[in-house]
Amino acid sequence: MLETDKPKWPENAMVGYIDIQATGSMKAITASQIQAYNVIIVAFTDPDGTLDAALWATVEPILKNAAPGTLKLLSYGGAGASAAPSPLTAVNLVNTAKTLRLHGIDLDIEDNKITTANYNLFATTLKKLGQ
Repeated sequence: MLETDKPKWPENAMVGYIDIQATGSMKAITASQIQAYNVIIVAFTDPDGTLDAALWATVEPILKNAAPGTLKLLSYGGAGASAAPSPLTAVNLVNTAKTLRLHGIDLDIEDNKITTANYNLFATTLKKLGQ
């Protein structure tokens, strides 16, 4: 299980993605801007499901300004991701989300080269780890 005190998905979600690769833009995010969202998604992890510590150091102060009860997720994939997810990727994602005290994982799988068998093994492992 990830965060045990995690907020539930809001009835009316205002979702904000924080693009961690755009470090210059991240520094311009104000507390009032971040407080406008009730779901914040940190996008995207590295292809192996980990997150660079230096990037996290830039994101963490932004998330501290989130309104109480904000659901915070870690996103994997994206249009630029081309690595095939594996059971190890699932383990890394869960460990990264736990370490960073995030509430869950958002999957944004867009690469059409990923096989169904490969994805099913990844998803099954991810589900088992999240229980």
